[in-house]
Amino acid sequence: MSCNFKPSNYDLAIDDITFSPTWTYEGLVTISGSVEAAKEIEIHTHQLKLYEAQLKTEGKIKAASVQYQEEQQRAKLVFDEDFPTSQNAELVIRFQGLINNHGTYTGPHLQEMVGFSRSKYKPTVPPARSVAHDASDEHHYMLSTQFQPCDARRAFPCFDEPALKASFELSIEIPEDQIALCNTPEKETAPSSRPASSNDWKWKVIKFEKSPVMSTYLYTWAVGDFGYVEAKTERKYNGKRLPVRVYTTKGLEEQGRYALEHAWKIIDLLSEATGAMEGTSMVLFDEKNSDQRCRSRIANVVGHELAHQWAESMSAAFDLDSIRNSHPIEVPVRNALEVAQIFDAISYLKGSSVVRMLSAHLSNKVFLQGVANYLKKHAYGNAKTNDLWSALGEASGQDVNQMMDHWIKSIGLPVVTVTEEESGQITLHQSRFLLTGDVKSEEDQTTWTIPLAFETTPQASKTGIMTAKEDTIHDVNVSDSFYKINKDNIGFYRTNYPPERLSKLGSPRSRARLSTEDKIGLVSDAAALANAGYTSTPALLALIEGFRDEDNYLVWSSVVTVLSRVRSIFSHSRTIDGLTAFTLKLITPAVEKIGWKFGPEEDLLHGQLRALLLESAGLAGHQTTIQEALSQFERYTAGDDRSAIHPSLRSAVFRISVKTQGKPAHDAVKKEFLTSKTFDGVAMALTAMGHVPTTDLAHEYLRFAFDGEVKPQDVHHVARSLAANSAVEIEVWNYVKEHCDDMHELLSLSVFTSFLRIGLAKYSSMKVHDDIKDFFAHKDCKGFDRSIGVVLDQIANASAYKERDSKALEEWLEAHGYL
Repeated sequence: MSCNFKPSNYDLAIDDITFSPTWTYEGLVTISGSVEAAKEIEIHTHQLKLYEAQLKTEGKIKAASVQYQEEQQRAKLVFDEDFPTSQNAELVIRFQGLINNHGTYTGPHLQEMVGFSRSKYKPTVPPARSVAHDASDEHHYMLSTQFQPCDARRAFPCFDEPALKASFELSIEIPEDQIALCNTPEKETAPSSRPASSNDWKWKVIKFEKSPVMSTYLYTWAVGDFGYVEAKTERKYNGKRLPVRVYTTKGLEEQGRYALEHAWKIIDLLSEATGAMEGTSMVLFDEKNSDQRCRSRIANVVGHELAHQWAESMSAAFDLDSIRNSHPIEVPVRNALEVAQIFDAISYLKGSSVVRMLSAHLSNKVFLQGVANYLKKHAYGNAKTNDLWSALGEASGQDVNQMMDHWIKSIGLPVVTVTEEESGQITLHQSRFLLTGDVKSEEDQTTWTIPLAFETTPQASKTGIMTAKEDTIHDVNVSDSFYKINKDNIGFYRTNYPPERLSKLGSPRSRARLSTEDKIGLVSDAAALANAGYTSTPALLALIEGFRDEDNYLVWSSVVTVLSRVRSIFSHSRTIDGLTAFTLKLITPAVEKIGWKFGPEEDLLHGQLRALLLESAGLAGHQTTIQEALSQFERYTAGDDRSAIHPSLRSAVFRISVKTQGKPAHDAVKKEFLTSKTFDGVAMALTAMGHVPTTDLAHEYLRFAFDGEVKPQDVHHVARSLAANSAVEIEVWNYVKEHCDDMHELLSLSVFTSFLRIGLAKYSSMKVHDDIKDFFAHKDCKGFDRSIGVVLDQIANASAYKERDSKALEEWLEAHGYL
């Protein structure tokens, strides 16, 4: 958007909040800044009603008209006369906004989870009198904002672009028995002149301190019946230890304790390079009722919100960047609808992965020094990608701009193919990697600058840079018993070893020398390379067989994930029985060893390993595990023994029971969902319900998911669980075909897009691929067209993989006694 107004500060007043049934509010925003002479000003606004606008420069002039441009999500303020250039302008706008619906479906303009929205919850203690509730008095409401990536414009008229940074001041009128939160501390509270409500509760006005200069998407506020737990940082900042709080709806404060313990520690850890901080809901942990995986996830959520650049998983980024319908990390954005599609695994996870790779190459110390210099130089201002690379280059003395150019601006990732020469040397060749394995010459023009960390002995690790399509490593002798490229799986690339070397790396002797990251990378690479045709599924299974005695949760998680995908792709063929037998033989010794009992001093990962192994075994048909799961489930759901299932095994038991028993278990888990008092309990129940064994139950579940009981932000659990269930997976597509227009209207664009990407990407049939393609060819796919392209690429890739490897896989399974 061309902009002749440059904001420097927003003074925003929110008042006259009206709860059910209208859910509206009044607003007045005064935007200070500079303006260039013209007769009109364009400003971002979406689903707001602008009553009037006034510009103050040398005098005051009122806008003669407001011309809404709905498709562009902005409005043009047109004045009768030209206004002059001024460095001290004020744009004052009165407006009305909607408090969007965060949790139920009540109309096309009240369903969004963005802007200023309401979300429903079930109180665990008597709520404040003023808290809005539904007709049944079962669900109550809190209010909050979600502006990322470009939805501040839904809450107040603003210049909603990251480059147009400004400071913010907020005053908000709320009921006197509720609490308001904001990015900044409370400045003052005063009684409101608004008359008391018909229920005799009064109003107050809370003013907050002015914020630092920031992008609009980082500003936030919330209103509700909140309580909190508090701690303080250990380190001092400007001579004081900072208070850190975790707010929850009243009654759940102690469930925020675990997140609090991590929050202040992470603030201290990253204080030298502070990142953006956002709001989140998945930070509550109940010591008695929550799954241990929830504990781990909370630590990750808190860490993520304080430092995006340290995401740990590259899997999702690899998957998306290995198809043709990927995109570079740095990509031009033409409009707001494109932004949501661009903020995906490439932007977040590939972005963080290549930064992690760079950090390891430069050394963490040098990297952090460069980042600190960069943040200091560009504090409260705007910066481009190359500004960061330049700062890191100055700190390291290396040409970081040149090194990172293709990683950021080019689509895709490389595969490094290793050839062992008779001379004992190693030749490396890089090329673009596609999961389809059919890279065309015009698609393979990029030469990446690849950090090569490799290990030959425990005492000998080497680093280097590959800057050509082909290179030779002279100081590694292949006659040695061991070597490993991409040590600790730091580099964002696949490594293709000769079959004999891959087999050696999977042997017990070599695996003992591999780090956890190495093992995960080895399995992940082998799976991707089999998918692409560089190697075969039998070679992958031969590698995985060697992991039977593994005892690390993270490694087992990688193995189970890879094996689950193989079983999914080949599920509708004769090989599925052999793959199930392979799974049971692989996992049974580990399951029998780990058992069901949790030790008093057992560490978190060992408990997660138990849950993973039991669930995998039970879903694969391990009868002893199934019998124990059903026994625990019966005692638990009978109501007289809620301790029958350990909280960390509840998910496994629920899933096994639903798959085995069908409707009785499905109904029992549905009841658990409807009565759950923990956030992870909701996700756990929804995911378990997707393990239904029949299409009738899948239909019933999908109808339930969209009848108003499941919050829109939670329907992705429904999509993911059903899509992973080969017995009923086609019902997701059948439901979308029948209800696509209704879903598009009822769900926010981001939720609708997420449902499609998660729910439709697991198929391995070209018939389904063509059906999806033909269906959406006649639809207006604006805002989710890229996602449909990704889905089609993923299905085509899986179909080609199945067609190519089916016969060889069947022969291998027969030869090894699995069929």
